[in-house]
Amino acid sequence: MNQIYGDVVHHYYWTLDWSEKTYMRLAYRGFISIAMREDGQAYLLPEIQKSYTVLDWQDLHLSGSARRKAKFYTLTVDDGLEDVLSGIDKHHESNWVEPEYKEIFRKLFSQKECKVPLYNTEATFKAHCFALKYKETGAIVAGEIGYSIGATYTSLTGFFDTEKVSPESKQLKYTSAGKVQLIALGKLLEENGYHFWNLGHPYKEGGKDVKRSMIYKKEIGGHVESRSQFLQRWKAATNAKPNSILTSNTVDAETAVKSVPIDPKLTVTELKEKGDLLLKEGKRNQAISVYTAALGKEEVKEILGNRSLTYFLNNNFSKALADAENAIELYPDWSRGYLRKANALVALDLEAEAKATCKAGLQIDPQDNALNKLFKSL
Repeated sequence: MNQIYGDVVHHYYWTLDWSEKTYMRLAYRGFISIAMREDGQAYLLPEIQKSYTVLDWQDLHLSGSARRKAKFYTLTVDDGLEDVLSGIDKHHESNWVEPEYKEIFRKLFSQKECKVPLYNTEATFKAHCFALKYKETGAIVAGEIGYSIGATYTSLTGFFDTEKVSPESKQLKYTSAGKVQLIALGKLLEENGYHFWNLGHPYKEGGKDVKRSMIYKKEIGGHVESRSQFLQRWKAATNAKPNSILTSNTVDAETAVKSVPIDPKLTVTELKEKGDLLLKEGKRNQAISVYTAALGKEEVKEILGNRSLTYFLNNNFSKALADAENAIELYPDWSRGYLRKANALVALDLEAEAKATCKAGLQIDPQDNALNKLFKSL
């Protein structure tokens, strides 16, 4: 094994041995096995990766949108395997989960937690599936398969529903389902005392194909470790035990993600820039979530003003007014706050109040063109 671990050129291997024993032994050694078909023959492809994406619980975080949408979902543990496998097939036109792979996974899944068949370890193996269900209909809208060894969990593959609200719409019917499933699972693993989450292949920043770049792994808090770094942690954690083993269960997603922080590593400036970009792209609800996260760190006038504008564009005039009034209270000499308030008041059919607000703003900055234009129109 040391020779294989030290070989930084080769990382894929193959075998025709589809036995449960071989699969568990490979997994324990740090290989993540997939499958391929060549000339009608199915091969098991164990990979000892050059690097891995790992998630430590202190880095787990989510977006404000995912937190709000979590109330629509539940996460089931080790239930609905066939539905999850069908979802993977449906949402991945070509995938490596060949029929032979499904069969070996079914066999492993049907077993209770069992000892890895090696003489020099007491580590245990258990195959798992997780499904995110839409509460209203019970439909499975995201899910994944994976396995636990000792105090580690490894993701293999999964899916999230990409159905649109309507054919012409860009909005997904089940918004944030993929992220909610991942975050709820991460929190569940943490609460059960698993040491870390092996997310497999490293993500690629700046990739044009978002799905292939797997950037979602970074977006929930994952980081990349070299093979040697990973294996050092892996060997210790696979021979440890979690506080409790994952068993068949249903978890309320909203409760699960409640304590997970929102993008804790981003600075206020970075959050503002992210929100501004989302607003420019027309993703207003996401922009509001990011602005809200930023305001949770510091009440900056420009962020209050931009969130007020975003609420206004979403026709939520009461919230637009509230943000503008807060901005004026905190920054009474900032004329843009008066503009935001005046616009909201006009939308609420309060033109007299809007005119008085414009006057107050123009006393601070008589040259504010937007305020002058609005005032003259009233």
